[in-house]
Amino acid sequence: MASLKLLLTLALALAPHINSVEGISCFSCTGSCASQKPQKCPDGETCISVKTIVNKNGVVNFESYKGCAGTSLCPSPGPKNFSINFGTESVLGRAECCDENNCNGAEASSPEIPGPGSLQCFRCDPLTNNCNTSLNCSVLETGCFQSTLTPSDSMVSGPAHGCSSVNLCSALGPS
Repeated sequence: MASLKLLLTLALALAPHINSVEGISCFSCTGSCASQKPQKCPDGETCISVKTIVNKNGVVNFESYKGCAGTSLCPSPGPKNFSINFGTESVLGRAECCDENNCNGAEASSPEIPGPGSLQCFRCDPLTNNCNTSLNCSVLETGCFQSTLTPSDSMVSGPAHGCSSVNLCSALGPS
């Protein structure tokens, strides 16, 4: 009987701290995140708040995202910087992961612009699909990637090569 009482006491004491088992609630939004809605996450997921700087052919946009994320995007709580560069397009971002109910209410900090790195990768020309032009990577981009991309406004796939932070490659996994 004493061991059953001890087990029950431990279960009650630990219950508030086991959010990832029961599914937590996070704020959800995209774009400017002017309006946020609560979202119940699937079991095992955490909250994430992301701020990105998207550069498409020299046109820069700032975007935000809040919601639930699996362990591939949020392996542990705290901030993570990421970057991917296709040459004509790039995304620099900062993701802040947390594992308590509605912990992603605050906007993620803006990512810091990284300095130049020493790595060079190949990039593809989107018009010719020629992939032999060198691309200088930032200090945050420590890996090269090769992929196939289908733009959202097109039905045609093409090669996509460039520079990426290793954590982004790990999160996206092999294709």
